[in-house]
Amino acid sequence: MNPLSLPVIKEGGKKYLRSSRKVSWVLDEKAIRKDEMFDGYYAIQTSERNLTPQDIIEAYHNLWKIEESFRIMKTTLSVRPVFHWTEPRIKGHFVICF
Repeated sequence: MNPLSLPVIKEGGKKYLRSSRKVSWVLDEKAIRKDEMFDGYYAIQTSERNLTPQDIIEAYHNLWKIEESFRIMKTTLSVRPVFHWTEPRIKGHFVICF
C-alpha cells in the first residue's frame, strides 16, 4: 500500500512523513514538534481597525448566523445573485421577486 494514497496524506498529512531508505514511511517527529507549538491557537485577520479584539472575536463567533442566512436564501428561496448596489434597489428587488 502506498501511504501517499491515503486520504489523510492528501489532506496535508504528507508534511509529517519523510522517506526512509527502506520502502516504508516514518513519522517526522521534528515537523510534528514544530507544528505543536501552534496547537490551540488560531488567527483572525480583519481590515476593521475600529473594532476591539473582543469585538472581532465576537463577530467571528457569530459568522455562522450570516452563513446560515445565505444558505437559506440560496436554497429555500432560490435567490440568484443580486447586482444592485444601493439599499433601496436591493429592497425593491426582493419586494418584486417575493
